[in-house]
Amino acid sequence: MGRYLIHAPNYVANSAGIRCLFMLCHELRVRGHEAFMAGANVTAPGLNAPISGGRQLRKVNQPGQEVTVVYPEIVFGNPYGAKNVARWVLNRPGHLGGDRIYAETELVFYYSELYRDHVFNKIAGKLYMPTMDESIFFASGDEERDISCFYVGKSQYKEGHINTQGMFEITRFSPPKVQLGPLFRRSKVLYTFDNYTALIGEALMCGCPVVLIPEPHAKWTDIEKQECGTHGIFWGVENY
Repeated sequence: MGRYLIHAPNYVANSAGIRCLFMLCHELRVRGHEAFMAGANVTAPGLNAPISGGRQLRKVNQPGQEVTVVYPEIVFGNPYGAKNVARWVLNRPGHLGGDRIYAETELVFYYSELYRDHVFNKIAGKLYMPTMDESIFFASGDEERDISCFYVGKSQYKEGHINTQGMFEITRFSPPKVQLGPLFRRSKVLYTFDNYTALIGEALMCGCPVVLIPEPHAKWTDIEKQECGTHGIFWGVENY
């Protein structure tokens, strides 16, 4: 039986990266391992991902305990001073915080092919985990598509690309996840300034095409690597 401590921010349903961390804890426990969350005060409803207390933190480097601490890429260094560290790269290293290069002693895993070429460490493997709830995101064909949506997310809004008047704005915190499925089944199109958001796949599952407003660092050849494919995705407004 392995012992794991997984560092994450407070659970936010609309963040696929954060959800992955809590799902990892859940899946490890399902398989009989001892796993706890650290760094968060709010856990994920419906998942077996308990938040650690001081006892688990004190066990990190106890002889014979063999605790592995899992950090996402946004965490600088090794704040728990753990001897056994696994780094899960859920976005481009350094893009949202954290180091661009990790300690040589860390086991580095990347989440998606989107990020593999941005990892400069020796790679231990790929750890991809679908996060889409198919009870929420599906295409029915019954709804009239009468609205358009846009999303800024982890990127920045850029003037001159779209006219947002009359559009519905999605943020990282609203609407709630359960309302996104019905929203996308009503939507003619989703414009997103964030080229690496889970909303892309969720909208596509609901039959809503997605227009990416290209970010400076993004390339279509990178987008082509994503696991959900590119059918229904347009690179820039002019290609829609």
